[in-house]
Amino acid sequence: MWMHSRGHTPPPHRESALEVVDTPRQVITAAPRDIFEIEKIFTRNEPRKSRRLVLTVRDPRSVIVSEIHSLLGLDATLEDVDINPFALTLRLEKFSLTDAKQAPLVAFDELDVNAQLSSIVNRAFTLSEFRVVKPFVRVERDAQSRLNLKALIPPEEPNAEPEPESPPPRLIIASAVVDGGRIAVIDRSGRQPYETELGPLDMQVSDLNTLPNQEGDQQLVVQTRFGGRLEWTGKMTVRPFTASGHISLAGEKLTRISAYLPAELLASIDDGALDAEFDYYLWTRDDRIAAEIANVSVAVRALGIVQRPDAGTGPDLLRLGEIVVEGGPLTLQISGANSPAILVAMNRIRN
Repeated sequence: MWMHSRGHTPPPHRESALEVVDTPRQVITAAPRDIFEIEKIFTRNEPRKSRRLVLTVRDPRSVIVSEIHSLLGLDATLEDVDINPFALTLRLEKFSLTDAKQAPLVAFDELDVNAQLSSIVNRAFTLSEFRVVKPFVRVERDAQSRLNLKALIPPEEPNAEPEPESPPPRLIIASAVVDGGRIAVIDRSGRQPYETELGPLDMQVSDLNTLPNQEGDQQLVVQTRFGGRLEWTGKMTVRPFTASGHISLAGEKLTRISAYLPAELLASIDDGALDAEFDYYLWTRDDRIAAEIANVSVAVRALGIVQRPDAGTGPDLLRLGEIVVEGGPLTLQISGANSPAILVAMNRIRN
């Protein structure tokens, strides 16, 4: 028996021997496909009676990119994949996904997943860590109010039968972390385009799971592009769904909201800042969804509204030192698909 690799001359053919020829070949193309292929040719006595065994080893990058393209019809790139089957870890590096117009849609620098053998004991897919570094999401609404993120939803099969309702897969994540995320927001449906960016976004979730009556903790901190700081802390259970916590926004500049003022006002906001905070509680029971917002405080400070430049010059339309709305609660109850009821009780407005 002898082995042959590219670049070497094989010995003379021997009729009675079983010949094995190994020819490694690397295939790299623009389209996602297998990149390693080993061919083994077995010949016994008669050359005409031959068998060929092709052993294909697929690059994980090629598998991921091609599956995304097959499922969504979108182009993706992935720089590196690191899989450790003994430690049950997975790392993806430098991933990006573009929409049909080749505009960036989703990206991240690094994604780390650490699975646990305790999945067997818990009878649930268990992760000790889920971490994504510098993720980016572009949220865009066009002039026809179509949202670009719909491209992430696979198209439905025309002849597919509706699947019966079932509980979510059993999942336990001990720690989920988002580090340095950014969200670009673009809205072209208004009178004039509106663009902003949220970030850096840092989020930490502990004990997230889909098991019945199990609670997890969430914490989110976002620095907005216009000076605001958004903080969210809370608790959540998935089965049944309940969520409670506190949300606050401080120092958000109001000048960019001018894009949403009615065109007939011929006005724009040239100054002002928004502070807001509230407690919330959400729950479901049977077919009823309910939400309650309490301890509400909304403050607008140093608000200035002037005439738009395209409408000529004129005096300031409004200068306001401070207005504060406090109180609550605000309750929303939906007993069915089309029967919402909103109960509002605001205690105090002062300026």
